[in-house]
Amino acid sequence: MGTHSRREHDLASAGARSWWRRLLPAALGTAALAIVIAAVVPASAAVLSGSPVPVAGVNAFGIGVGQFGSPGGLVLDGNGDLFAVDQSKNRVQEYLFNTITSSYAKAGTTVAGGGGTGSGATQLNLAGAVYESSQVALDAKGDLFIADTGNNRVQEYAFNSTTGTYAAAGTTVAGGAGQGSGATQLSSPGGVPSPVRK
Repeated sequence: MGTHSRREHDLASAGARSWWRRLLPAALGTAALAIVIAAVVPASAAVLSGSPVPVAGVNAFGIGVGQFGSPGGLVLDGNGDLFAVDQSKNRVQEYLFNTITSSYAKAGTTVAGGGGTGSGATQLNLAGAVYESSQVALDAKGDLFIADTGNNRVQEYAFNSTTGTYAAAGTTVAGGAGQGSGATQLSSPGGVPSPVRK
């Protein structure tokens, strides 16, 4: 990941959202549980044709760097890097895009939720937002926003443009005071507007 300013390619358009919702139930029924890019690719990528291309979870079910549990939301940044929610493992994985080979890294990097399941600053509880394509989003600075459904909050993970890495701990920017309808509460948030504007 470079020290660039990120500008995401929004996958929440009508066509992309329809494609994602059609794909996910089928992907969940496979042994590989792979996320695939069939029609939506980075502008710098070669045009794909034929069968879908697995880009995440290619080493089947599990918690390893090349494995995936239950695909949730996904988003692309301006470099074409893929950020994918791994719901059952309560983490967000980043898969770097190689502009030379027009392919993705087989091993992902955990950029959020590295502390496991829970409600701490380094933890997430992503269960509940089934097939929600907008559970993760980026803003113009590259900061990552996640609808932490089970914890009734939205978490922001700051991007460090100098190191090209994300903060290990998230900051609660919405909710955080338990489930409810109060001014500081949320009730099982399933998505984040994309792109995030601050």
